Amino acid sequence: MPLKNLLLSILIVLTSITSGQICVAQKIELKDVAKIELITAGSWMDGYYQKVEVVFEKGIWKSYQTRLASNGNSRGRQIANDSKRTFIQDIPASTVTQLLTLAATPDPNIRDELFNIKTSILISQIDSNIAEEERYNRYQLLPSAEWKSQFIKAVSTKSVVSKALYNVLHPLPMDDRSHYYIITTNKFNKTDTVTTDANRELYYLPWTIGGKPSYNPNITKLFELMRGNYTFEDKEQKRVNYQIISELYYYKTFKAQLDWDRFKAEQPELYNQASKTLMPLKFSKYNEGTSTYDMGYTGVFLSTHLPTYIELSCSFAKAYPTLIRFSNAVESRVAAWYKKGSFLFDFMKLYPNATMYFSPSIQDELYTAMEKRYPSLAKIDREKVRVFSIAGNRDYPNSSLWLLLPDDKLILMKYGGTLADNYQTKFDIIPAKKRGLPFTNVCIVFDSYGKKIGGTDEPFEVKKPSL
Repeated sequence: MPLKNLLLSILIVLTSITSGQICVAQKIELKDVAKIELITAGSWMDGYYQKVEVVFEKGIWKSYQTRLASNGNSRGRQIANDSKRTFIQDIPASTVTQLLTLAATPDPNIRDELFNIKTSILISQIDSNIAEEERYNRYQLLPSAEWKSQFIKAVSTKSVVSKALYNVLHPLPMDDRSHYYIITTNKFNKTDTVTTDANRELYYLPWTIGGKPSYNPNITKLFELMRGNYTFEDKEQKRVNYQIISELYYYKTFKAQLDWDRFKAEQPELYNQASKTLMPLKFSKYNEGTSTYDMGYTGVFLSTHLPTYIELSCSFAKAYPTLIRFSNAVESRVAAWYKKGSFLFDFMKLYPNATMYFSPSIQDELYTAMEKRYPSLAKIDREKVRVFSIAGNRDYPNSSLWLLLPDDKLILMKYGGTLADNYQTKFDIIPAKKRGLPFTNVCIVFDSYGKKIGGTDEPFEVKKPSL
């Protein structure tokens, strides 16, 4: 059978398993177990499939590989369909019992102690993470003693690490996923199935047990151990530590602060202008040419004049003094708008996890579409119009795109989720139930109080420029 057809048949079989037999997880006693099947089914692109059976033979639990297939894309050589029964190892009865217990008990909470996170090891990895960043960006970061001290303090704070662990265990979803199954069959030929699917999730978490999530990494450790993957636990532990450090490095602004310090040393005049009111959340170096003169910096900032949910995109370069003047103009405009007040600031209070992000540009085709639907926009100097988005995150799966006009009118251009029924007089967007849903293009004009005063809520498509 061709490998493509084999993998398709495997997916059909697994679909029937998950749709027909996953119900409430049941604890099966060791003495009643006929066999345990451990199945790894790679994504369609990955093209990998392995089945391992754990059975009781001559008084000893043993594991055997009973099927292996691979297209060779990511896991070595191509294997069409190897159905040879290959012995892997003897397994202690206590290990099998432990897997049965964990596979019958949902553990919905993330318990830090199960992930074996040690502060000393995290601290020891700071330098290696920085070294990798240097290699990737081809420059030397040279962290100051103060910077490293602050980073070590964060890594040593239990609540900070706990939050970082939560974040790395909840990456943004991706379509290309592998699937893992633990199918236990008792002596009466009844089965119980525990499953998970993963792309880059640590320990493939969460497993689904009786319809409930389980974040116990020991399930995965036992799963891989019985498959004969003896290096999995050590490699995955290193990956956990690395991702926690990376999470803190990028999302707790440590990388931004490091580049900000470097900016201060290399461009003191620009730094003095920028640092009066701006604080970096993200900040990095770019080079428009071959000389130091062409070097610039770009980033996302908070302002001392604005609440922390408002973020500004700003760029600075010695060769382009207009950049800092533009950044200062955006900050001043947004600060003046915030001081006057707007219905959108009340809206933001409803969603404390969301951010309002001001970007420097907008797609020309979308702006033209706004001018056609609201002709007054075409009469306004585009340089004085500010574009911003209200962006969701892991906890708030909703976004919208806006224009702020010089007279404080607002134009809603895109939104995810659903407009509230009474949005014309009291603006609100009901958040989408999940990420990744398509946006709706509209052109709705609001005054400062949130009352609809123009434009149209008729959805439309934006024509892409012809090549």
